[in-house]
Formats: sequence, structure tokens, C-alpha cells
Amino acid sequence: MGMRVFASPNNAQSPELSSKLTGYDPNETIKSLNEKLSDALLSINANEELVRQHVKVAEEAIAMWEKAEADVSALKKQLEVVL
Repeated sequence: MGMRVFASPNNAQSPELSSKLTGYDPNETIKSLNEKLSDALLSINANEELVRQHVKVAEEAIAMWEKAEADVSALKKQLEVVL
């Protein structure tokens, strides 16, 4: 069996002291992660808006293409009638 080591209350470090000794501050880490998450969400929202704009442009281009095809077809019929 392995030995168990129990920390006595006198040797336990407070979270504040522990974070100062290790350079790790949970509050700063949470703040940093929240900022990164916020930045990521802003980026996602901007990209989604860009995608919506591209979809709109693509739909308009398709509609114009279809109209042009219909116009060409109508002009071909008019030409056939004239010839």
C-alpha cells in the first residue's frame, strides 16, 4: 500500500496566496476567456452577415440569368417569325 500524505490546515495555502505564487489567477483567466468568447461571437456574427449578403447576391444573379435566358428565347422566337 502507498503512503498517504495529508496536508495539515496550517500548511494549506489560501487560493489567493496560491494564485500569487503560481501566477495563475482564475478571475483573470475567466475574464480572458470571456473576452475571447465575445470576440469569437462577434466574428461569427460578422461572417454570418457576410454569408447572408452573398446568398442575396447569388439569388439576384440567378434571377437575372433566368430573365436573360427568357429574353433570349423571346428574341429568338421573334427572329424566327421575321425570317
